[in-house]
Amino acid sequence: MKLLLDTCAFLWLASDPSGLSRLAIEAIENEETEVFLSPATAWEIAIKYSIRRLDLKLPPPDYVAQGIQLHGLQALNVTITHTLQAGGLPPHHKDPFDRLLIAQAQVEKMRLVTPDIAFKPYAIDTIW
Repeated sequence: MKLLLDTCAFLWLASDPSGLSRLAIEAIENEETEVFLSPATAWEIAIKYSIRRLDLKLPPPDYVAQGIQLHGLQALNVTITHTLQAGGLPPHHKDPFDRLLIAQAQVEKMRLVTPDIAFKPYAIDTIW
């Protein structure tokens, strides 16, 4: 199984795993699961940190790198296919970071780890 972490799922995994659901933790910890992080998540973290909407113990570059290393995550690069898919999504959800995650999950046939119900109208599998 391939999982893509929503930003909130990554933040909980990196700093407070008790915020994740039992099902999400089991899926992430499964040895047969590949867990991916999108640059959209790093970008969102950096922006929220810079405008003081997110408090981190480390600056975003260090925080994200540490989270990737500690949890064995793989980077999912953004492709033109992903961005075109995101641009063509119905306007159920306006957040550009989330729209890119949705598109990446669709194109790469991944399950998205998120508690966000705004993802439900899209043709993706979520886990929470």
